[in-house]
Amino acid sequence: MEFKNNRIAWTKRYILFYLILSGLGIVLSTTPAFGALSIYYVEPFTPLLPENNITDELLETAYPDPLELNASQGETTSWAIIALRADKDYGLIDVGASEVSGADGSGGRWIDVRLIKILPRNNRYLRNLYRDRPEYQNSRMIPDILIYNEPLFEKQIKNLTQGKTLSVTQRESALAYLESGLTHYFLLTARVPDSVKAGLYNCSIVIQNQVKDDIRRIPVKINVLPFSLPLPGKMLGVGNDFGSSTSPYYHVALKDLADHGMNVTRIDASITGKTSKMMLNELNQYGFKTIIHRYEPSGKEQTAPVQSGIRHYFYGVDEPQPKKRRGRDSWDRMAEHVKLSHKIHTLGGKVVTSIRYPLAIELSIKNSLLYQTLNDVGVEGMFEPLDWASYGLGLQRIGRREYGKHQKSATDNQELWNYIARLQKDYDEGKINDKGVPLSKHNWVETYYFPLGFFKSPFWGRFLFGYFLFESHFDGVMAWTLYRPKGDPFTDTDGPDSIIAYPTPEAMASTYYWEALREGVNDLRYCRLAETLLLSMKGKSPQKMRIMSDRFRKILAPYQKIAVDGQRADRLLQTGTFRETREQLIELIKDLSDDSVKMMGDDT
Repeated sequence: MEFKNNRIAWTKRYILFYLILSGLGIVLSTTPAFGALSIYYVEPFTPLLPENNITDELLETAYPDPLELNASQGETTSWAIIALRADKDYGLIDVGASEVSGADGSGGRWIDVRLIKILPRNNRYLRNLYRDRPEYQNSRMIPDILIYNEPLFEKQIKNLTQGKTLSVTQRESALAYLESGLTHYFLLTARVPDSVKAGLYNCSIVIQNQVKDDIRRIPVKINVLPFSLPLPGKMLGVGNDFGSSTSPYYHVALKDLADHGMNVTRIDASITGKTSKMMLNELNQYGFKTIIHRYEPSGKEQTAPVQSGIRHYFYGVDEPQPKKRRGRDSWDRMAEHVKLSHKIHTLGGKVVTSIRYPLAIELSIKNSLLYQTLNDVGVEGMFEPLDWASYGLGLQRIGRREYGKHQKSATDNQELWNYIARLQKDYDEGKINDKGVPLSKHNWVETYYFPLGFFKSPFWGRFLFGYFLFESHFDGVMAWTLYRPKGDPFTDTDGPDSIIAYPTPEAMASTYYWEALREGVNDLRYCRLAETLLLSMKGKSPQKMRIMSDRFRKILAPYQKIAVDGQRADRLLQTGTFRETREQLIELIKDLSDDSVKMMGDDT
């Protein structure tokens, strides 16, 4: 009898100890038969996500309890990653979010939970280009896809052939099989309704073992801020391969681009005749204000102003970069570009192309060496400056050692970096116009572009679409490629351009990288709001504006350069930097809003 009482007492102690551990929310354990489940918090977008050999530097073992989120009204934000790992096969798990409750009693699920399915990398293109150099073996990227149902995905991927697509039907939770020793990552994306009141809301992340009735809950606190974010005020685009409304997945891709904040797109088709009104209306509906035509206009009908308010640009010759100053062959592309630009301008159109910064400057100077050289090769009397110049950043060369004559130095873009530094200096010294544009900025449209497919880290997408874009003071950013409409997206990697979304009949299946770009656009919108509030103080409270402007500059100081002393920015900024910057911007916006209200009161 005494032995039985002791056993009952020890059982009660074990249960109490288990409940205490569970309440801590740091490492939660299941019954030994199903292995021990560990739950971690991971900062999104800065780290790579290994399936095994995970390091303490990546994981926040003492994750916040509750998980906290600050978000504006109407904001969609991917703000956290939950990592799950078991020492034994744990079985089928279901990870979802409960409905919210809080300030105005609103219900519904605001948090979307998706599994980050880590896919193998492929380097066929660069392997052919650089042969057996090991440093390039992992430089190509197949982005990690976001899915709801891992068992279904694994079944589909085995039978995926050309012409077949995935199914990504949305679920209220993500389903995955947690194997021994592997780490599964779940991205948490909150979609805050634009109609809810500011205040605190609560919900939970629910983790359920479907084999063993074992449920864990991670509390979440959402602080809805008393403002909504403005439009980014920049030209944002990701290149794509669709040409017209009849192209595969055209409509779902267009909607997906808009959902991620893009407002510029490129099309191959001629917008004329019966298709004109339909396509322009759809583009306008999704907020696209600028389109790039891949081909020259067929007539004035295409270049004439349209009622939709969409701006039309036409490609000259893509990257008309003469390699040398001498020799006719090296100038053929530039000569072709100038002739084509002349035709487009004659029809009333505007010209855009991807070009190096020094050549764009020379195109804008009538007596430059560029036009003198063109005269020597038979192109006379054509002064055709660009309406829109997109500068290549050459990011794939930054932070790498040089290997022979094929490897260019990062100093190739020194004139571009100097120009950006001059714009930043003007901005810091207050030499700006009423819209915050530095006075030394060129009067043509200026964007920069970069290839998404050369980088494994989604850090770059967020960095270049967000804080660095704001700090560059350029008009926008372009990148490539959104998707390929033909072939198997997981094996069709013969080209240099890696995709960042996967087409399905229902919707574009997003990726970890694609969501990083969305978050970069959110960063840009927070900067835009802070800047707008600062500019509104001009002439009303100069001293207060100087103090707040200095605070704003200090917050964004780490994002002024993409490399420091030859080191890429993603190797210098620590995990959590993005989150800390966002929090500082929110506090600045709150203070600026309070000051704005006070100044309005003083005026009355």
